[in-house]
Amino acid sequence: QKFLHRQPINMHIYVLIIQCMIIFFSHLKASASIGRTYNRKLCMKSSSQLHREITWDAIEWIDLQIPREELRISSTLNTGQCFNWKILYSTTDEESWLGMLGPHSFILRQQPHTTLCAYLPFILYGPKLDEGINSELFRDADSVRVFLQSYFQVDSSSLRELYEHWGGCCERMRMVCEHVPGLRVVRQDPFDCLVAFVCSSNNNIPRISLMLQRLRGELGRFSLSLELGFEACLGDGSLPAAPPRSLRVTEAPPPSPITPPTPPRKRSPSPDPEVLQWQPHPLFQLPSAQALAGSSEPFLRGLGLGYRAGYLLGTARMVADRDAQAPSGDWLAQLRAEAASGPCSRLRVQRALLALPGVGPKVADCVALFSLDQAGAVPVDTHVWAIARRDYLLSAPGPQKSLTPSLYEAVGDELRRVFGPRAGWAHSVLFAAELPHFRRLLPEGLQSQMRGFDEQERADKRAAKERKKLKAALKAEGDS
Repeated sequence: QKFLHRQPINMHIYVLIIQCMIIFFSHLKASASIGRTYNRKLCMKSSSQLHREITWDAIEWIDLQIPREELRISSTLNTGQCFNWKILYSTTDEESWLGMLGPHSFILRQQPHTTLCAYLPFILYGPKLDEGINSELFRDADSVRVFLQSYFQVDSSSLRELYEHWGGCCERMRMVCEHVPGLRVVRQDPFDCLVAFVCSSNNNIPRISLMLQRLRGELGRFSLSLELGFEACLGDGSLPAAPPRSLRVTEAPPPSPITPPTPPRKRSPSPDPEVLQWQPHPLFQLPSAQALAGSSEPFLRGLGLGYRAGYLLGTARMVADRDAQAPSGDWLAQLRAEAASGPCSRLRVQRALLALPGVGPKVADCVALFSLDQAGAVPVDTHVWAIARRDYLLSAPGPQKSLTPSLYEAVGDELRRVFGPRAGWAHSVLFAAELPHFRRLLPEGLQSQMRGFDEQERADKRAAKERKKLKAALKAEGDS
């Protein structure tokens, strides 16, 4: 206004300036949510969306026919090998997990002697899907069972026989296997696995899961929405201590940006047993290489990926380019098929993955083990390096204890020597035993040994730091 008083200006020009400012800020706001807006337009089918609500007891469960000693989802889905499963509740007798595998959504229910599955499209559309419904979905229970048996690699090996073999090779491993039962390595979609482990760099399991959830919600394809109705009293408040009473499944996508549901707080029992607390679970696929390649680094940073955003974008664009050149249209699937047999297949897969931005030896071996059929790949991080030094007497030459490339390969070679061609599976069991929720299940003698080693490691680090400070002080004194 002061500007207008000092210098007369045509009112038409003034109005034009205001209009331009409005248009500019409108475009700025739209660009911030372009991924979400585009995604919502794609997933809206019609004004009438299917919806179904049933009780938990009315679900028609599919028995996966995998005995207890061959699979425990409580051991398999909670070890950092996959990040697309979320625990729904836990009791003394059972657990239940919700997850997406490609376009397929499942609830898995661990029972004392087997594992059950609910295929969510069957709840929404009925157990026999019509031809007009998404052709990617399974049509019958047998197809669901075969798919999940392949995902858990049931036909590839007997876990009971592997546990017995590993226990015969190593007494410590025998004790670990007794207390971490039924841990299988899953066979993931290669690109989904690659995305997850690029995000895993200098990260922890909850943050990795959150990053992937945001990627799904903003760039992934919508599948369906699930709501679970729990009774008002939810045990200790961190996780429901009983199955939900009811669930709702709908085709309608969520109307707002995807944010993780707030964990329920501890409450006293409701006077009205019919009042339920509903937890929303919108289900999206992870974006394809092409969808990620079309995003931008600032957009991915806005989802909380930090410095990993540039690596993930570069990897997605390189994979998308290689997909376009691959005869099958899927470079990673072709790599898995080509490396299924033959000498040095593990090293060949590792070299191919190391060419991708943000992929080092550990990430490459994770992708190889968990999605490319390389059972002998041994991802080595600080935990596994500590296991090798503590339990298998590997050490760095001289005072240096850091993990060099030659030591990285030496750790894998030692575990392959001890445990054989499925050393990567054995590594997963040893790694799981280091996690807090599994470590407390181990015998007290093992826990005490692990605590003693950790304390000695911390003491050695403090001593090394003091030596470094003293050396720097002596050098400064000599210079003066």
